[in-house]
Parts: sequence; C-alpha cells; structure tokens
Amino acid sequence: MAASAGLKPRHLQLVAFTVGSAMQGVAGSLYAHNSGYFSLESFSIDISLSVLLMVLLGGMGSMYGPVIGAAVIIYLPEQLRGAQKYSELIYAGLVLLIVVAFPGGIADARRIVGKWLSRARSK
Repeated sequence: MAASAGLKPRHLQLVAFTVGSAMQGVAGSLYAHNSGYFSLESFSIDISLSVLLMVLLGGMGSMYGPVIGAAVIIYLPEQLRGAQKYSELIYAGLVLLIVVAFPGGIADARRIVGKWLSRARSK
C-alpha cells in the first residue's frame, strides 16, 4: 500500500524499527534510573505476552486497535474481580471469541458486524 502511494516500504520499515528501538532504549534507561537496579528477573514473559495480547485483541490493522486492546486488558480483570474463581476461564473464552469471530480484532468488529447486518437485510 505504501509503494502505491510513492513511498519506499523498506525505508519506512527501517525508520519504524529505528524509532521503536530508540524509544525502548529511552524507556529502559529511565527505568534503570528510577529503580536504581534491575536484572533479567525484573522483566518476565508476562509483560511480552500482555503486549502481544493487547495488539491481537485490538487489531493489528488499525492505529487505535492496540489502544482498545490495552483498555480491554486493563479493564477486564477489574470487572472479573467478583468472579475470581472463573476469571481466567471467562478471559480465555473472550479472547478465543474475539480471535475467531473478529480476526481483525475489536477495531475491525464494526466492519464485520456491518457486513453481517447487510447480509441479513438483503435476505
């Protein structure tokens, strides 16, 4: 899509990775300065999996999709606090439903539901 607009995709990808790496470096240095000490044990795989889940739930195809996914990941455990015993089961079921029913994530749900409604109206 970028090439059809006259942009160089390889160049844009290189710039995106460079800016992302610079931001990670700044975040890491700020974390080290703030905490005074950190090691490999400071960062667990849970953080990486949470970020991946935020992107998957929200949708990779839009700019605001990961933000929506992050809001869901942060808000959902608060709502499931009363059902602590079943919270992981409900959480996994919801993730499975979104991944199967809305492969583009929550951000793409509006388009998919609109398509379903237009099919229902035409019948």
